[in-house]
Amino acid sequence: SDNCDDESKLNIISCTKTQKYIQKGFQVYLAQVTSKKAEDKSEEKLLKDVSIVREFPKVFPEDLSGLPPA
Repeated sequence: SDNCDDESKLNIISCTKTQKYIQKGFQVYLAQVTSKKAEDKSEEKLLKDVSIVREFPKVFPEDLSGLPPA
């Protein structure tokens, strides 16, 4: 099978599962994850460099009121 077809199937399955969770009343979050190899080690991102939504309570104060403190 073609690799592109496999990727499409995974996206359709993910979308179908997401729709089922939404219909059942679950909260759904969207995340975009990308992978990139840094040619220079000094350019590599570390986990500590990734922003966390709960560290920005003024952005969505009403929506994020239920998040536990960091």
